[in-house]
Order: sequence, then structure tokens, then C-alpha cells
Amino acid sequence: MWWFAHHTFIFCQGCESATNSPEGIHQDGMDFIMFAFVVERKNVNGAKSIVYAEDKETKIFEAVLKEGQGLLQADLHSSLWHEVTEISPLNPMKWLIAPA
Repeated sequence: MWWFAHHTFIFCQGCESATNSPEGIHQDGMDFIMFAFVVERKNVNGAKSIVYAEDKETKIFEAVLKEGQGLLQADLHSSLWHEVTEISPLNPMKWLIAPA
């Protein structure tokens, strides 16, 4: 059995948005995946994790995950698909303010 890890860091600054899933609804091609695990979430709006049925339209689960939460699911040869919505800053000016 093989185990792979693909770490992703998403950052947006000012009024710019960012995404971890530009391809939209997809499968990753592994038997099982942890397609989301939130380590830190600061000044972020969005990043809703969504799991879809085989038709890629019926939502089975959706949530904005908090720090320490993640999702594990069957992927390859399953009927499950997933995506994460884009993120944007809650306060675009926060990055321009020097810490006290």
C-alpha cells in the first residue's frame, strides 16, 4: 500500500481571491483521500468543502471547516466527487496594518 501527501498553502492578499481547486468538482485518483484538513484559518471568507454524489450535482455534505477539522472519503472507483470553494480575505486591509 502506498501513502502520498500533497500539502497545499493558500494565501490571498488585499482584495484578491485564491483557490485550491481551480478544476472545480473532481476526484483525486487515490483509493482514499483527506481532501481537506484545516491547520490554520485567519482572516478568511469562503473555503466551503463540498462532497457530491455521482451526478456531480447532488450535494451530500457541505461545510466551512474550522481549525483542526478535516474530511476523509473514498475517492478512486467511488461515486463521490468533491471541491472546495475559493477564499477571500474577510478584511482586505488587515495585511496592510502593522501589528502592535
